[in-house]
Amino acid sequence: SECVAAGRDSGPLMTPQQAWKRLLNGGHRHRLVDTHGHAHLERDDDNPMYKIENEHVTTMISLTCAVEPADWQACLDRAAQSPNGMAALGVHPWYLEDLPEDWRERLEVLLQSHNNCFVGEIGLCKMARFVRSYKDGKTAALALQRRVFAEQLQLAAKYKRPVSVHCVSQHGV
Repeated sequence: SECVAAGRDSGPLMTPQQAWKRLLNGGHRHRLVDTHGHAHLERDDDNPMYKIENEHVTTMISLTCAVEPADWQACLDRAAQSPNGMAALGVHPWYLEDLPEDWRERLEVLLQSHNNCFVGEIGLCKMARFVRSYKDGKTAALALQRRVFAEQLQLAAKYKRPVSVHCVSQHGV
């Protein structure tokens, strides 16, 4: 079945198979990006960064997303192990309960010193265990998520960085 883009006059969207065929046959070199991964948290070192050998596709970049300040350096180290690895630094909405007060300043320093970093994985998640167990209640937990998410988006905009967003049951927000 065809999926039509809402509000666009360009007609039906391509299927994933059509898009892949167009990438391969378009005569252009492309980079494909895996935008959601936490390879630095894996205990298995047999998880290599991806490389696609094809005359049209140069590389697949593997984005390693941090989840909290405690793993930012491990994320940077993992991404540095491969020319196809990139780091995304941020605070995932599941990891807000013990967030250090200086997290924003530390994140900004790292973004200033690592020009290729994305900001991520950040976002909003109504289903996070943190939301149900937060000492100040669910409403306060969701407000904290929104504040931290907004601050990270501001940093991403300030440094013109792409963002990897996690969102569960909060799309309306």
